[in-house]
Amino acid sequence: MVFTGAALLGTGPLRAQQQAGPAKAKSRADAGKSTDAAQEAIRREIASLQQAGNWRRLVAKLKDGDPAVRRQAAFALQRVVPGVKHDAELRQFLPPLVAATLNDTSPDVRLHARFALRDVLSRVEDEAALIPVAQSFLAGLSHKDPQVRAHCAHDLSGVVSKINNEAALVRMIPALNAATLKAESMEAGDFAGFALRIVLRKTSDERALIKVVPSWLAALNHRDSSMRGYYAHALYENVSKIENAAVLAQMVRPLTAAAPTAADSRDGALEAPDLAYMALKQVLDKVDDQAALKSIVSPMAKALKADEVKPRRYAAHAVMLFAHKVKDKAALWPLVQPLVAAHFHDPDETVRRSAGMALERTFGRMAESN
Repeated sequence: MVFTGAALLGTGPLRAQQQAGPAKAKSRADAGKSTDAAQEAIRREIASLQQAGNWRRLVAKLKDGDPAVRRQAAFALQRVVPGVKHDAELRQFLPPLVAATLNDTSPDVRLHARFALRDVLSRVEDEAALIPVAQSFLAGLSHKDPQVRAHCAHDLSGVVSKINNEAALVRMIPALNAATLKAESMEAGDFAGFALRIVLRKTSDERALIKVVPSWLAALNHRDSSMRGYYAHALYENVSKIENAAVLAQMVRPLTAAAPTAADSRDGALEAPDLAYMALKQVLDKVDDQAALKSIVSPMAKALKADEVKPRRYAAHAVMLFAHKVKDKAALWPLVQPLVAAHFHDPDETVRRSAGMALERTFGRMAESN
């Protein structure tokens, strides 16, 4: 009896465990079925909203606490947005889609929202609606996610191309310039330079340009050749907008340092040294600062003796532009022998002609005969 009682007492917990096991498994299964049912209900609701073209409800779903709901809503909006034709309605998409594109924690939501946003942006022309979008993208250039930065850099180009408000564009220059400087090359996904170039072509604000020119001059020494080319091109396109004599004088030496390294490229494309020279030529036309002009006498004399023909051409032409402005003719003495040699003996006709004109403009015909 004692044994039997003990046996009976021992089987109680076992039976409880056996009964609890299936109960827990059933509970988990029920929970799974409940979750599946909830997800199916969400899918049906989103599909119904999409079919009805109810974009307002779909937009509202972009703020749902469940990322699955937001993802499906963003995906559905990609298909609904093309059917929205009225400008007033299209503009209403901008704030929520921009917020989802830049701020949602789910990469899928950001991606689908971006595709929907790009469709909207392709059809919105109202710059008053686009300026806030551009400002949001500018902020996104500092996003911790490189993919978001890349999206902002790419999409900014299309947005700023539709904005003509110069004051608004000028306000974008510092942020665009800072983001561009951070890029490792023009091929980088987050390279913002193309948007910056568009903005610069639409503005002639000298004060805004003066603020960024020093960074461009420094970038002429960038380790990446595409970045050197980009900033040399930026200087070439924008120095004509600057009349400040002190700023122009500060450009002479760095542009001179970049220009004489030019070499003949196989495909004939203009590279950083070529573009630097083209910018320098514009600067020299306007600079009269004696210290700045005398500072490039030695580099030009050296370039006139270069093995490559292109730096000799550039140097001879540059000397023709600036040497006659130098009042202290003794300071030009290092140029005399290279100019005479170039004029009479250089194998390149362009070099000979430019050197001869430089001699005539600077020293008169007697110097040429010597």
